[in-house]
Amino acid sequence: MANFQNSITDTDIIYLIQKNDSLGWEYLHDKFAPTLYIAILWVINDEKRSHEILNMMFSQFKTNVNLLETQNSLSKSLLYHTCITSLKILNIHDSRERKAINFNHQQQ
Repeated sequence: MANFQNSITDTDIIYLIQKNDSLGWEYLHDKFAPTLYIAILWVINDEKRSHEILNMMFSQFKTNVNLLETQNSLSKSLLYHTCITSLKILNIHDSRERKAINFNHQQQ
């Protein structure tokens, strides 16, 4: 993991990522992963799943660099996409649980 330095700005991180420099991804992870993890944990309320979603989010960011828009703020963009994805996952999970519960009640 890269030693994150406060002198690295969001613009610097995006520049490194656009140049396909792996250091950019390390800086991005070091700077934002703790905050994103807390946001995911707040939504999901499950530590193991929160780690899985965090890893999935960084994979999505690598696949679709356009998610890292910097027009307003890199942190806002990352947090927005992470929270939306977490809520979708939570909704899918809860929907499956509700269907399973309803199915079990109907059989009784």
